Amino acid sequence: MTLTETEISIYDLCEQGDRRAQMKLYDKYANGMYHVALRIVQQTDLAQDIMQEKYDICF
Repeated sequence: MTLTETEISIYDLCEQGDRRAQMKLYDKYANGMYHVALRIVQQTDLAQDIMQEKYDICF
């Protein structure tokens, strides 16, 4: 996967603690990540907990 300059910029801003950039990244990937977690654990509450935990770790 090749990243665009915009995507690289968003990642750089996330590393600097920019909340808007973090939300853009979250909005882009959260749905897919949630469905992967749900497929693995097969419990909606647990999948949501996993998403929250991973978001906290990232940001």
